[in-house]
Amino acid sequence: MGKMKFTGVNYSYTFDGSGGMRDQLEQAILSELKAKEYSLKTTVKQVKAGGLLFGTKEQCVVIQTDKEAQIIISNTSVGYYLYVELYLMIQEKMCFL
Repeated sequence: MGKMKFTGVNYSYTFDGSGGMRDQLEQAILSELKAKEYSLKTTVKQVKAGGLLFGTKEQCVVIQTDKEAQIIISNTSVGYYLYVELYLMIQEKMCFL
């Protein structure tokens, strides 16, 4: 089985005065999901974004909802700002008629 390809939608949020809170946000997400005892596989890992040649890797929280869907939360601190991207990803399927 080759690599899975995902497609989806994303939502962007900017928090003023929260720069430097990147690691705290990741830990809050992981702690909240563990406290609620959801049966979701949650990890912090490097996720490649962008094209095949010029893509970059970024540390993200990845929540695997099932075999075909996942939620990826990316966050970056720049100065006083915290930028958060939420991606809802669904696995692409090949259909042959």
